[in-house]
Amino acid sequence: MAAIRKGDDKEMADEAHIDLEMIPGERNETEAEMAEEQAKLKKASVIAKSMTVVLTLSLLLLWPIPMYASGYVFSKGFFTGWVVVGIMWLFFSLGCVGLFPLWEGRDGIAHTIKAIFLDVTGKQHPSKFHGHGAEITEGVAEEKNDGLDTPPSKRNMGEKSQEVKE
Repeated sequence: MAAIRKGDDKEMADEAHIDLEMIPGERNETEAEMAEEQAKLKKASVIAKSMTVVLTLSLLLLWPIPMYASGYVFSKGFFTGWVVVGIMWLFFSLGCVGLFPLWEGRDGIAHTIKAIFLDVTGKQHPSKFHGHGAEITEGVAEEKNDGLDTPPSKRNMGEKSQEVKE
């Protein structure tokens, strides 16, 4: 993974007069930051590998083999309890892995579905939603600064508030 590097877009950025340092995620990491990140990744890798081995041994060997080797035959009541606990475990897992992330991401999912619908039907561009994403302004010359950068609706609100004060 460390061998994967980002493409060098310096020439394209220079032609477009864009400072790559100002774009989120586009700054160069120092050697100290990279070493710190690699240390964290190494620690996480050791934990993940250890847990994989422990769970594999536990769930495939240490738990079922003694039950099989003992020759124990499940009674009807014990087997019913075993199946009920297994089904409860499945529903709990479904809630944690399947439903909880949907609930947590419900706002983003609703925004995405609404944006897709509006974009497909051509009714409104999704970037016009209030509170989501960046506001896009096209065709505004930056050299001209006549003090009218405030949108007309905001300017009118300011004038109305001054009239009310007077």
